[in-house]
Amino acid sequence: MNNINSKAGNICPSGISAPIFEKQEEENELYTAGSGEKLQPSAKDAVFAVVFIFLAWCYWDLGQHFYYVIGNPYCTFKYALFTVLFAGAVLLYTGKWRHMPKESIFWLCITLVLGFATLLPYSESADILYSANPLSLFHMFAFHFAACYWALSVSGRLMDKDRTSNWLFFDLLNAMFIFPFGNFFRLPAVLWAWVRDKFTGRKRKGEKKNHRVLAVLIGVLLSLLCLGLILPLLFKADEGFSKLFLSAFRNFQNSIANFFLKFKFYSSDFIAKCFFILPTAFFLYGLAYGCRHGRKQDVLKKEPVEKVLKKAGILPKITVYTVLFTLCAVYLVFIAMQVKYLFSAFGGALPQGFSYAEYARSGFFELCRVAVINLCIILAAQTFCRKDNKGAKILRVCNVLLSVLTILLLVTAAAKMGLYMLTYGLTVKRVLVSAFMLWIAFVFVLVIIRQYRPLNTLRLAVFTGAVIFTILCVLPVSEGVESYNRCFGYESEEY
Repeated sequence: MNNINSKAGNICPSGISAPIFEKQEEENELYTAGSGEKLQPSAKDAVFAVVFIFLAWCYWDLGQHFYYVIGNPYCTFKYALFTVLFAGAVLLYTGKWRHMPKESIFWLCITLVLGFATLLPYSESADILYSANPLSLFHMFAFHFAACYWALSVSGRLMDKDRTSNWLFFDLLNAMFIFPFGNFFRLPAVLWAWVRDKFTGRKRKGEKKNHRVLAVLIGVLLSLLCLGLILPLLFKADEGFSKLFLSAFRNFQNSIANFFLKFKFYSSDFIAKCFFILPTAFFLYGLAYGCRHGRKQDVLKKEPVEKVLKKAGILPKITVYTVLFTLCAVYLVFIAMQVKYLFSAFGGALPQGFSYAEYARSGFFELCRVAVINLCIILAAQTFCRKDNKGAKILRVCNVLLSVLTILLLVTAAAKMGLYMLTYGLTVKRVLVSAFMLWIAFVFVLVIIRQYRPLNTLRLAVFTGAVIFTILCVLPVSEGVESYNRCFGYESEEY
């Protein structure tokens, strides 16, 4: 068949011309997602497929063998070592280790701090199954989200290229679902295609044949696998054979025989590990493969969504204004009618018929739901309202008024929570609640500023939230809570 010319060189169905570790832009020409073209991976793809299998093993198995000896069984090198290896593998595989986008450095720092926070002597995040601390669960979720999102950021696969933007929701879908699961079976496919090309004589232009060396290496690997299955059984069957085998390697600190005894490929423990390790390797490599080659990036396209949003202004201005002014009027009436109930916290008084727990919890959760609903309403008003210069001014006034009223309700909720904590002391949940209220109030301040000055509200809100939560994961929150309660004579409560 005729060769096909491209930027990467002459590509023939029977081979690939690109060098083993050439630039990403050239190698991307070898991959056409959904074209039905036979997969022709480079040696770099095959090497890193094996690397990500090792990373998956590190993720699941290292924590059982390497403990951070500080007297806390929760703390292991597991996530810290995995974080470093994962970051290095992604940088080398995508070729971005020389010129990382500036914003990706921020997300790399967040990922590294969250990963290394599990080494802290007071951390329980390394084993969330046995930790009652709610911060541990949020910590691990944040760690995984940050790592996947950073991979997209450093490879330039975000919807707005290298920037966190209003497309954050779609970027998270790409990072956690579309890239990893869309390329889920790339790992075995790449390994199989690379071995197939080697043994069928398919090679890159200028690449020397080394089939014999490769065949020997594969034979050695298969031999080790077979010996791992057979030798442990033979050692148990004949003690003399075991002694003979051990004596042959007595000069080694750890004999080869003992090395094989550790594997036990036929054991249920090994099968259980593979049940988790292999899907994890597929997920990690699928994410890295998508970041490197852009495969499945076109599942969510920015341009069609932008066209839809431009035509989304279907509601007349008077309709939107009516909704916003009605809501503001209701909030004003609500605050006026319930002023004693809402603001009694500022004076340290408790309304009649309420316990401190009922008073704080009812106020907090109700007002937080109101705050989230108001954010959604402001976003919907900006999206669906038909705007002109005069209409935009009125809409800004409505947004500012709604934001100010929401901040007032949040301040009231914070005062209630403060009264509750002064009465019963601190817990980790109450600290998290307070941090969340602080952050969402800051978001509404950004919304107000955004009405009069150009500002990427979502970007700043995400950055601020990431920093606040990372600080909470690093600080000894549980120990600080216990110290505070002991100092002021409060009884210790469960998280």
